[in-house]
Amino acid sequence: MNAQTIDVYVPGNRDEEWVLDRDWGDAGPAPMNDGVIRAKDGHFYGGPWSPLDAEQLDALPRDGQALYDHFNAQYQGGSASRDEDNFVRITDLLRLGLVPADLRAGLYEALALIPGVTASEQANFDGKVGIAIGRTEPLRAGQRAEMIIDPDTGLVIGERTIMTVAAFGFGANDVVGHTAIDYRIVDEAPQ
Repeated sequence: MNAQTIDVYVPGNRDEEWVLDRDWGDAGPAPMNDGVIRAKDGHFYGGPWSPLDAEQLDALPRDGQALYDHFNAQYQGGSASRDEDNFVRITDLLRLGLVPADLRAGLYEALALIPGVTASEQANFDGKVGIAIGRTEPLRAGQRAEMIIDPDTGLVIGERTIMTVAAFGFGANDVVGHTAIDYRIVDEAPQ
């Protein structure tokens, strides 16, 4: 695996630019370069950092069943399955670290309502142990996606992708993607 480091600095004053400091590791793609990128509202690569803005997040229900129903009703195809689509859209929000605690709690409840979702204790890439909420997608050769949560804070601390069967040159139980996420408050972003 290629190790990358991505540091995102979200300003306390949302009118200021966000900063992304990225090291692509050994497999840096061209034409993108390592280094610091600045962008309003986290639009580092031409699109928003979050699939929903602050007003849209505020408008979401906080109840797990209501959130599940919300995401389930918006399915328009494009994923391997409706259940995968629900799992991906919910985890896309959670991984950003910008979701208020009451909404995070509801999103975790909604994840638990998706068929096939299970939880186990797992470590993130840095070795910090948390609760992995995961789902295996049969239509993706049994690939399992897991989001690892710190049970003390409720924050996402990493993700794992595991092959549950031998496929594409990987063995059963091989980890094909692994991340660690850390949150800190800092005085300033890199220049």
